[in-house]
Amino acid sequence: MHKVNMIRNTIYFLILFIIALVLPSCEKDVTLTSADEVIHFGFIYVDSYPQGAAIYQNGKNTGRFTPDSLRYLPSGDYLLTLKMKYFRDTSISLQLKEPELKSYFIDYFSNPAMLGSINFTSDPTGAKIILNDSDLNVVTPTILMNLKPGSYKVKFKKANHRDANIVTIVESNRMSSSYFKLRDTSKWVDYQISNSNISSNHLTCIAVDQNNIKWIGSYDKGLLRYDGINFTSFSSDKSPLPSNNITCLSIDNQNSLWIGTDAGLAKYKNDIWNVYTKNNSGLNNNNISTIEFEGNVVWIGTPVGLAKYDGSVWILYDTIITRPSVNYAAVNDIAIDNLGNKWLATASTGIFKFNNGFWGTAYTDSISNIPSNNLTSNAVSTDGEIWFGHLPGIGKRGGLSIFKNHVWKNIFIGSDVNLIEDIYIDDSNTKWVSTVEGLSQIVGESPLFFYNRNNSLISYSHIKAVVRDNDGILWIATFGGGLNKFKL
Repeated sequence: MHKVNMIRNTIYFLILFIIALVLPSCEKDVTLTSADEVIHFGFIYVDSYPQGAAIYQNGKNTGRFTPDSLRYLPSGDYLLTLKMKYFRDTSISLQLKEPELKSYFIDYFSNPAMLGSINFTSDPTGAKIILNDSDLNVVTPTILMNLKPGSYKVKFKKANHRDANIVTIVESNRMSSSYFKLRDTSKWVDYQISNSNISSNHLTCIAVDQNNIKWIGSYDKGLLRYDGINFTSFSSDKSPLPSNNITCLSIDNQNSLWIGTDAGLAKYKNDIWNVYTKNNSGLNNNNISTIEFEGNVVWIGTPVGLAKYDGSVWILYDTIITRPSVNYAAVNDIAIDNLGNKWLATASTGIFKFNNGFWGTAYTDSISNIPSNNLTSNAVSTDGEIWFGHLPGIGKRGGLSIFKNHVWKNIFIGSDVNLIEDIYIDDSNTKWVSTVEGLSQIVGESPLFFYNRNNSLISYSHIKAVVRDNDGILWIATFGGGLNKFKL
């Protein structure tokens, strides 16, 4: 087809050439032309396949692209060069004599030197190669020859590995390399902005409902829902969510999702929202630190104490009678034991055992064997132990404390400056401790393994929270590396 177009274009420019010869000859009957106004009649027509090659005349860019012509040329020797991205330059040496018309057609693909090749490799090997959406029915490593220059979309596919998509440039007479180190997903899978439709990499908390839906809180993009295929986002500007900074999540026995934010509390189920703030509830602070359930009763921790809500009545516990020197305690986490005692992990006033509406026994680092009075989290194990996460105190290292039968025991994880973020205890009584340096797996009271970016495929070492779903898979919320799935 391109040869037919070339013939048509050649006829067109031949007509122009004849007109150019006739018009000046007519003018000579009535005018005189000086020597420096001589009109030349050399004519060169250039076309190519593919078209669009830049035309250079004697090393200078003419500003023209194929198909086009160079007109009114004097007799002489000419060097024409065609330049096209990814292709080798093609040059034509010619001698032009007026009023000669010369026509040239360059078929780039008729010259084998114009073609290139790709060396496909992957780690591990054996990945299927998809080139420009076409399955080549070959696997890495392999070399594909005689490729037209240009940009190629390459996809590598291998079982138990994430697909890799890259762009490889092929140039004339060169072998390009197309390589990718495939991420193993047989045990670890990460979901980040760069490889999924998750809206944030800075996650703060996570919960799994009775339908195995994962609910994830973010620091900056609100609430995320993951059904195993797609992520759905709920933001404060497109939903009743009080804030995009989610601080905690919890599922009640009616499968309702309770959402703590820095601007209030929300309850969500079946597209129905209930929002609670200081303006419309018994809350005395909108910054929600933790949510825990005792039957149909909701216990809520805030920076100024403890709140109880039974669905109709709010009760605040923000005065500590047993500690007159402390007006209130910032409750960061709540754990309820088998006897109904509420163990309160506070930000700076130690541990409280709360029951029957009273701030009961207080445990501080001055009277108990605990790392510090600055706590982030706690949890009750299946064998009745109470686990607490501590931040460093003045001159003291942060770590874990365990309380059982009136005896305290401490465990330290990671470096001296490591910070405990959260404690999660699964149905098998395995403790998963989230820290800024990684994730600690503890069996009994003995640390079994400490997962971080140096020794695993976890996407980020700063872990905020974890949870196991209905299939036993561990889901990990990281602060900077998105969501991770760990197939145990």
